[in-house]
Amino acid sequence: MTDPWRDGPEELSSRLMRPMLTLYEQRFGRDELKRLIEELGATLMLVEEPDRWFSAERFIAVNQAMVERAGDPEMPYRAGRDIVAPATLGPMRLGLFDIVSTKQALEALPRVSEKVSRISTWEVETLGRGQARVTFRATDPARDHITFCRNRHGSLESLPRVVGLPGTQVEHPTCLHRGGVACVYDVRWSDPPQWGRILWAVTVVAGVGGIVGIVAGSALGPPALGLSLGAGFVALNRTTRDNRQRQQHAWDAQKLVETNERRVRELSATQQVSDAIRGSLDPQALVQRVLDKLRASLGYDRALYLAVQDDSLVATSGVGFSEEGARQADIRISLTPSGTDRRLFANVLHDGEPLLITNIDEYAEQLLPANAARLAAIGTTGFIAAPVSWRGTSHGLLLVDRRGAGRKLDGRDLDVVASVAGSLGAGLSSALLYEQAREALLINQKFRQYLPRSVVDDVVADPEAALQLGGETIQAAIVFCDIAGFTSMSQRSTPEQVIGALNAWFGMTDPTIAEHRGIIDKRIGDAILIVFLHDAEPEVAGDHPVARAVAAAEAMQALLAERGPEIGETAAAFGGMQVRHAIHYGEVIAGNLGSVDRMEYTILGDAVNVCSRLEGITPPGEIWMTGEALAALGEDAPERYGERETITLRGRETATSTYAVQTVDDRIAGPDDLED
Repeated sequence: MTDPWRDGPEELSSRLMRPMLTLYEQRFGRDELKRLIEELGATLMLVEEPDRWFSAERFIAVNQAMVERAGDPEMPYRAGRDIVAPATLGPMRLGLFDIVSTKQALEALPRVSEKVSRISTWEVETLGRGQARVTFRATDPARDHITFCRNRHGSLESLPRVVGLPGTQVEHPTCLHRGGVACVYDVRWSDPPQWGRILWAVTVVAGVGGIVGIVAGSALGPPALGLSLGAGFVALNRTTRDNRQRQQHAWDAQKLVETNERRVRELSATQQVSDAIRGSLDPQALVQRVLDKLRASLGYDRALYLAVQDDSLVATSGVGFSEEGARQADIRISLTPSGTDRRLFANVLHDGEPLLITNIDEYAEQLLPANAARLAAIGTTGFIAAPVSWRGTSHGLLLVDRRGAGRKLDGRDLDVVASVAGSLGAGLSSALLYEQAREALLINQKFRQYLPRSVVDDVVADPEAALQLGGETIQAAIVFCDIAGFTSMSQRSTPEQVIGALNAWFGMTDPTIAEHRGIIDKRIGDAILIVFLHDAEPEVAGDHPVARAVAAAEAMQALLAERGPEIGETAAAFGGMQVRHAIHYGEVIAGNLGSVDRMEYTILGDAVNVCSRLEGITPPGEIWMTGEALAALGEDAPERYGERETITLRGRETATSTYAVQTVDDRIAGPDDLED
């Protein structure tokens, strides 16, 4: 049995997992850490091995489990800040002793990363004094995760501390998980001031020298003391400026931390929404899950989804409207109104751009009275409306608002909601495509009629069941029909004429078979295997599968007698062709046959073999049936069915009684007519 921890791809070093393990252990204890790792299918001893490598999938599982248990989305960030601990770097720390500046620490990042990751690359570009742009690229973006992104952020902030330098300030303008092709980090730092220290040293030395010179009566004493005072003034001014710069940097860093905390919450929530979208193929359930996540994870008071129905936007799902359910249900907005009526939400769908409204009164003044009333009914003071679409197909509109006294909606909210709406559009397109594929599968006549209605209902609830190998035992009437003397007629015709003759014949048979509710299982050259099933409702006289099989065979024989010359016009050798029908009734297995890569829905069983053998001895132009088929008709069996003979069919040990249903003519078949 494959162990995903030991046998998975070696992508990330276990050293990268150490900070998360340490944080979790500090908060919950080692026993709880051990229990969590065991629940994930590993042992603590295994994951703590310093030279072990695991797959990115295992890392994601550990990170998500710890974040969920702790209820703390900031854990990966703090773990990133601890990544430079000696226990994490191990022997790699020895290779960093030549680093004496933050710039060098950042430039060492690519070679350090190579030792702990085999699925990513780093690029470092120095932009100027105290500034650099760091780009992270994943060889396979699907192997990266939002928790990794936050972890990298913390690592970049703390990387210079590996050699005792101050940390950095990091901004994250482009993210792999927000539509970017890579994660881009803008890094800033302040090198420790050196001139201030030098000037203070000069001040001290010159001051001591000046005092000593004055006491000794030296002429150099007063100038040295003056130099000391001058250097002290310059040093004090420089130190004061440096302190102000550090205070400004600290203030900037605090603002950056607050911004980043909000961003990580938004990214984490967006990831949760994406997970919710991937987890459902039911459109209604999918929309509701996304609305719930918007409210719970991003703090919006209410969220509403308006679906495109016919030529209108109709509110179909919402959260936070419990006290105003009637208002939600009444929302219906035309998509093709006249004048300025389309300004209310519908214009967002037409333009394909999200809309942020913070002054609801000013916006309402631009609306027609009816639309202003609709907006008032919703009871919002500001909202974001984003189109839910995918590749030119508009599904609906996503509407969110925040009515509390907290933070007002802003441009970042607009970006987040627009991103969620785009993901929802893609998810709905996939769900609807899945619905269409399932419907196409169920509409397929062969599939629908081979299964009883109860089984079809089960497949509707669980479509994957229709794609499993296996079958079901049922009772059915089986018909084999083929053209007598087909081989010799084909030899006297060109390939094009043979195809033309067959198509002309099948063009007659197929509508007749469908009319009698038969199912064409397969064509084998000129032969046709047809199945007739019991209906779900009680059958009336003449509606038994055998009765319908006989009626279909008679109709096909009559059609050939009437329209046979048409086939002769296509291929002269087929002008006087005859067909034969064999009918049997019995137990068959109906189901999927083949492999998972290629399967076919068909029937199997001894009853199929019996019918095939009977067809082999049926004279041209006649319809023969077995005693089992006649018995299945019971009292409805016509007296005109004449018993022919009892024969042991090829490959069988018991005798089979046969009956003739109809003889088209009394012609005696020649040698060619008896060929298969």
